[in-house]
Amino acid sequence: MRGMATLVPERDGVEGMTWDVETLRGVSVESAKTGEKVTLGSVMGPKLGRTVVGLIRHFGCPLCWEQATALRELKNDFEACDTTLVVIGVGNVEKAREFAEALPFPLENLFVDPEREVYRLIGLHDDFLRIFSVKGPLAIAKRGPEKFLKANANRKSISPVNPSDVKQQGGLIILDNNEVIYFHVDEATGDHAPMEEVIDLACVCL
Repeated sequence: MRGMATLVPERDGVEGMTWDVETLRGVSVESAKTGEKVTLGSVMGPKLGRTVVGLIRHFGCPLCWEQATALRELKNDFEACDTTLVVIGVGNVEKAREFAEALPFPLENLFVDPEREVYRLIGLHDDFLRIFSVKGPLAIAKRGPEKFLKANANRKSISPVNPSDVKQQGGLIILDNNEVIYFHVDEATGDHAPMEEVIDLACVCL
């Protein structure tokens, strides 16, 4: 496994984070499965254990379909190592269910942050220019177009609830024993956390 220090992006080194895990655990999100409001802490699993929290953009974003597919394909590996998977998107429960049915994606692992509280708390980017940044296409090219095409084979058009939701960028967090060990901020649309890094840290039992 690669050293932890190399897996924490320089821009967001854990020591420089301006938010804490207990505040994150207290934020409310909506369950795509039940429609109920729940605290993020209640779905992140016990404090003693590992959790992957993937934050995608809005549910109609084709690059988010690719990212969600990659996380879904790791779900069995996560479970084998007692790692909890939580994926959060921007929109409402209805949009989340459309997304989950079409992709498909397990409803029990999918949550909605309609007011983008989690995104703001952890400081994910929120501006239109990052949609067009060259960093996105470069990251997509590195992953290869076949993953994008496969993930979007059944994609349906899901419009954002609020037009301003499209500028929200995503990110990914891995926690171990209630401490952040990995924090990736998408610098542009499509600039996702590399799945090989995620699997290295989230599935240490494999």
